[in-house]
Amino acid sequence: MDLRSLRSSAAQKMQTSRLSFESLEQRHMLSGTPQLLDINLMGGAGSNPHDLVEVGGALYFAADDGMHGSELWTSNGSPAGTLQIKDIIVGNTGSQPTSLAGVGSLVYFQANDGVNGSELWKSNGTEIGTVLVKNIQDADESSFPGGLVDFGGTLFFTATDDASGRELWRSNGSEPGTVLVKDIRPGEVGSFPIDLVPVGGTLFFTASDNANGLELWSSDGSEMGTSLVKDIRSGNAGSSPSFLTEVGGTLYFGATDGINDFQLWKSNGTAAGTMMVKIISPGANSVVSELTDVGGTLFFAANDGSNGLELWMSDGTEMGTVLVKDIHSGALGSSPANLTNVGGVLYFTADDGVTGRELWKSDGTPGGTVRVKDINGAVGVGSQPSNLTDVNGVLYFTADDGNSGVELWKSDGMETGTTMVADINMGGSDASPSELTTVGVTLYFVADDGVNGRELWVLEPSSTLAGDYDVDGDVDGHDFLTWQRQFGSSVPQGTGADGNGNGTVESGDLTVWQDNYGLPTPVVAVLASSLSADDVPQSISKVAATSLPTNPILLSLDLFSTRIDNSQLPGGNDATTGVVVAAPTDQNTGSNAISGENIAGKDLEDSRNLTMQSPSRSLDETTPDRDVQLLDALDRAFASDWAD
Repeated sequence: MDLRSLRSSAAQKMQTSRLSFESLEQRHMLSGTPQLLDINLMGGAGSNPHDLVEVGGALYFAADDGMHGSELWTSNGSPAGTLQIKDIIVGNTGSQPTSLAGVGSLVYFQANDGVNGSELWKSNGTEIGTVLVKNIQDADESSFPGGLVDFGGTLFFTATDDASGRELWRSNGSEPGTVLVKDIRPGEVGSFPIDLVPVGGTLFFTASDNANGLELWSSDGSEMGTSLVKDIRSGNAGSSPSFLTEVGGTLYFGATDGINDFQLWKSNGTAAGTMMVKIISPGANSVVSELTDVGGTLFFAANDGSNGLELWMSDGTEMGTVLVKDIHSGALGSSPANLTNVGGVLYFTADDGVTGRELWKSDGTPGGTVRVKDINGAVGVGSQPSNLTDVNGVLYFTADDGNSGVELWKSDGMETGTTMVADINMGGSDASPSELTTVGVTLYFVADDGVNGRELWVLEPSSTLAGDYDVDGDVDGHDFLTWQRQFGSSVPQGTGADGNGNGTVESGDLTVWQDNYGLPTPVVAVLASSLSADDVPQSISKVAATSLPTNPILLSLDLFSTRIDNSQLPGGNDATTGVVVAAPTDQNTGSNAISGENIAGKDLEDSRNLTMQSPSRSLDETTPDRDVQLLDALDRAFASDWAD
């Protein structure tokens, strides 16, 4: 049965079967070499890229090419695809774009066209689609839009006009749709809203209406729905809410009520639901900071007055708010910083008083809170890690090992897996990478190699498996789709769908994919026949061997992107557990007669002959979308009984 004849069968099974296996977590380790995207070619001054942001699958940033001043740019990771979008102010002055933020497929930013001052702009990535949204402040004065954030598909930000001062605004991208939300502090001074944080259908921020001082406010986007949440500290001194962070639909922050100095608070948006979580340091400032959500648990740094500034965690209750570990014994504390969630694990930096500031991780227990690696071996010096960034489930950061200077590093959480990515500025000088930003599975950052100045760099994922263009560990229909989408484009050599390494995605790369289609050899998972679709757990890796009856039959066959292997199945190849695996005998055709003899000697209730033709004979290049849809359908079509 070839792919074409399987089309109707697969479609039918998609309608009748609800059985599916949860794919194992994929982590794309960027194993290539960082590539320089040299924007300013004028004598090594550097283009100084900044405000890197991903919007709609594209990278946007501001940079100065030495001729046009600082303007809006975009990049697809290749030199040819790194382009200035628009010269907003002609000449070498530049419009100085800042505060870039995405809403849908549009990037909003502040820029100065030399006529209207620094105002709100938007871009769809094209020159003609890069326009002034509204001149909020009259004439050539500036409203200086800032704090740009997407709230329910609408842009919210702060801006200044002569009548209201600095207040909360919103925009739908049109001039008439860019309006003041509310004049919280009437008059020309303004309430100076900051820390705009969406939590569900509520936008939280801090502002001062003069009467109550700096307090917590909320808005639903309307004037009437914008109000003070609670006057935490009575009078006009204000509670100074800081570090606003959402965890599981609840807002957490630090504040003072005037009686208890700076402590941990939470809010559900109502006055009654805004309360202190715990008095961490009675009668003193607990220095609550670095609030971070890791899988629904709040981690933060605080000082209880005895152990110094250390790592804490909270479930939102007083009893559940506890010190995780006294990393640096004594009152000085380890001063945890750079708290970052990477694939459900907390990474941070801390100084234990022995090695200096190094990279740490925590699972929320004292025993699971450990130093990852002493990168700089000098006693008490520390590698000073910073810029911690989750890149597809892998930690990337910057550090100084004492020999190479401040360079780009990566870590899988193990000492041996914590390594320098590249010595970009060789000879012990600092490359000082910054602005680490992910777009899909690609990492962009800014660094100085000592020759070209501070420029844009890109680190693309690479695979040791030829044809694996989406870098997920197999060569399947999804890689064909990647090739189709990138066809005709220039990319860094050997990245993306450039299978033959010539820097261009073309027909030769399709041949590479065809030659390696189906690798690695697919495996077949066989489970007990009495299990119904409703009985099978969401993750096959969590099936208890004792729960599997005897008499297994073929329950699922993922011909195209199998992501399970013996080590991830309970019992491995032990047929007595009711779980066995088998591989096709011919990896070129993918065909194999599945029988009791070739799967650990276990007799099967039913044997099947399953055949997959070579892609070079079965895929129609003139209608790639149809074939990819078929492959996707077969990828997901798990059923207890395949039609003969």
